[in-house]
Amino acid sequence: MKSFSRTTRKNIAVFFFGPLALFPAALLAILIMLLFGGAEEIVNTLYFTFYIPIIGVFVFAYPATLLIGIPAIIFLERNEKMGLMPLSLVGVLGAIIITVFSAPSLFVFALFCYCALAVCVGCWYVNKLLSKQSQSLDKSEIY
Repeated sequence: MKSFSRTTRKNIAVFFFGPLALFPAALLAILIMLLFGGAEEIVNTLYFTFYIPIIGVFVFAYPATLLIGIPAIIFLERNEKMGLMPLSLVGVLGAIIITVFSAPSLFVFALFCYCALAVCVGCWYVNKLLSKQSQSLDKSEIY
C-alpha cells in the first residue's frame, strides 16, 4: 500500500530534482564567462563556479521552489495550463520578488532570472517525465 498519492510523489520529486538543473546552467554560464571574459575574469569565474550552484541552490532555489514553484505547478495542473511558458512566467515573477527584497539592480535581476528559468526548466522536465510515467502506468493497469 502506498501512503502518498501519485501527485504528491511527483511533486516531491519535482521539489528535490528540479532545482538541481541549476548546476548545468551554472556550468554553461561559466563557459560563456570564460569564452568572452579575459584573463582578469578568471577569479570572478571561479567565485561564480562555487557561489551560484551551491549557495544558490540551497539558499534560493529550494525555498523558492517550495514556496512558489510547487503551488504554481499544482495550480497550473488543476487548470490544465501546465507548460514551460506559464511555469517560466512564474519563475520570472519569483525572480522579481527576490530581487526587490534582496538587492535591486539589473545584474542581480538578470542573475536571478537566469537561475529561476533554469530551475523552471528542471521542474517542468521532471514533472513532464513523471506525468508520462504515470500515464503509462494508468494504461497498463487497465489491461
